Amino acid sequence: MQIKRRFERRQTPRVRLALLVALFAAVFFMLTRMAAARQTPLNYFLSIVWSLYAPTVLIAVVGVFYLRSQQRLRRRHHIHRNASDDISSAERQNSFRRQKLSRSDFPGRTDHLLVVTVPTLLAPGNLAALQRVLLSLFINLPRHFDRFHVDVITEGNVDHEPLMHWLDEIGEMGSPIRILNVPADYETPNGARFKTRANQYAMEARRTAEENTSDVYIYHLDDDTHIGEDTAASLAEFIELDGDRFLLAQGVLAFPHNLTPSRFCRLADAIRPADDLTRFAFFTGALGTPLGGLHGEHLVVRADIEDEIGWDFPDTVIEDAYFAIQFSIRYPRRSTMLNSYSYGASPATITDLIRQRRRWIEGLLRLAFNRKLPLVPKIPLLYSIFTWSLAPFQFVGLALILSYSTGIDNTSPISPWFLPLWSATLAGIFWFYIEGLKVNLSASDRPRSCVLQAVLIVPAVYFITAVETFAVMLGIVRFFGLGRQRVSEVITKPI
Repeated sequence: MQIKRRFERRQTPRVRLALLVALFAAVFFMLTRMAAARQTPLNYFLSIVWSLYAPTVLIAVVGVFYLRSQQRLRRRHHIHRNASDDISSAERQNSFRRQKLSRSDFPGRTDHLLVVTVPTLLAPGNLAALQRVLLSLFINLPRHFDRFHVDVITEGNVDHEPLMHWLDEIGEMGSPIRILNVPADYETPNGARFKTRANQYAMEARRTAEENTSDVYIYHLDDDTHIGEDTAASLAEFIELDGDRFLLAQGVLAFPHNLTPSRFCRLADAIRPADDLTRFAFFTGALGTPLGGLHGEHLVVRADIEDEIGWDFPDTVIEDAYFAIQFSIRYPRRSTMLNSYSYGASPATITDLIRQRRRWIEGLLRLAFNRKLPLVPKIPLLYSIFTWSLAPFQFVGLALILSYSTGIDNTSPISPWFLPLWSATLAGIFWFYIEGLKVNLSASDRPRSCVLQAVLIVPAVYFITAVETFAVMLGIVRFFGLGRQRVSEVITKPI
């Protein structure tokens, strides 16, 4: 019963633009009451760094309008389908064509082969999470796929015995599993490492098995991220109805609260589904070109396209961003959004969250300064990297310290014209966290009212920002060569 409850589709919360407007009005009113133009170096500094995030909020609004337009069209067809009981199955399936609900209820099936890749280090503490992921695939994929298998990708001399014992226990249900072990001496021409190396090895194994064709699709998952009924439906929907137009699709990452014991990490990861519903929706969906990057999970790519691009990116831990740039260069306007969630686990501790964010910013900085990549496709990512790297300088605590140490008792902008930008930045951050929190709560085992937690997350944002800022500082230190990552890091996901 618990497994069924965990994997079932739940009501999807609506992204409220009215909330953003209300937050903007409240912040703007507060700032106008407190601000007084000053011309000190500190005021010039704050005027700039506290305005840099405003373009992201504008991009987010456009992304939300794109998703709403898709959902509105899909809802009309959904109503029409329910009213037409006499239409054939083929006509009913065709009525779904490119009209997106927020989470798919596509009724059709596909005979295209789906290969699910799940890289894992088989860390002892993460076996339960991997079992959860595999069970979700076994339960949901057969409803929409005639053919699928799951490639569990391991590396080196890991202990496969616990996994093999569990597969023996579940019997026939586990028959779609293929275990691919990356040999310790395997090397790629460009020196790929970590997950990038594992992805490249798995792709070459599929090439040998003659699976990297236009009739096959590759779906990427992490070993702590399970799927639901909506996930499987959206994959079949994309392949059957959008496969002639799009080559890649990315969905929304949700983080159910029941999958992590840390209350702080639950709140901190509210930003991630909000990013998918806004910024990623703009680039991957509205523009059809993933210039804003990709996730390495809840990502489906046509197999021959993945084979053409490959995963042989040198010495990186953010292979998804490199893949996004290469795809954008070769296939502009050929990506879209999956109308579904995946269900992952937030880090179990604040320490693990800091390690995760530190790894991301270090990898992104290396991408930013990689001269082998063309500049123009990197510009949206460079902007995101730039604003994230400036987090230590945007931190409100730093402003207060500088104000106290310099004797400047006013941190207002140099001109009232900056107040709308400041208001958009601050209101946008609060809005992102509230909307992401709604998504994560709706995906949880026992969804609770988000009103109280939405109120609490506003002051919590300042504590979250402090931790994120510390992680960024550590990532910058690593980027300059101090304590650089040498081995694959394991983030504990015990549930």
